Amino acid sequence: MPLLEFLDTRLGTESFDLIYMIDALDGLDDRAAASLVEKAARVIRPNGRLVFSAFAPDLAEAAYMDAVLDWRPVLRGEGELDTLLKSIVVDGRMSIATWRGGSERAVFGMLERLSWAA
Repeated sequence: MPLLEFLDTRLGTESFDLIYMIDALDGLDDRAAASLVEKAARVIRPNGRLVFSAFAPDLAEAAYMDAVLDWRPVLRGEGELDTLLKSIVVDGRMSIATWRGGSERAVFGMLERLSWAA
């Protein structure tokens, strides 16, 4: 079952403490990526986290991936992931963060649904 269909079956359930989506945004434009992240965020329990990754825009291997593997993932930096996370609407409060991985090749985004009110 494709990921979007699976998330649609879980909407309104707050079923997960953690969702980790590695490479899930690679082939998605900004609108589709935001839709996917928002759907995933809606099925996370209070105090649950959604973590996802993207290849960094300065990825040295991007030319190899294109020429040899015929793979052109959408490259996103911390700013793009921050903008994406800020566009997400979920019930209640949330905390967001973005950072570069240790190899500098990947950028990570995290959304945590907070259980306490403002």
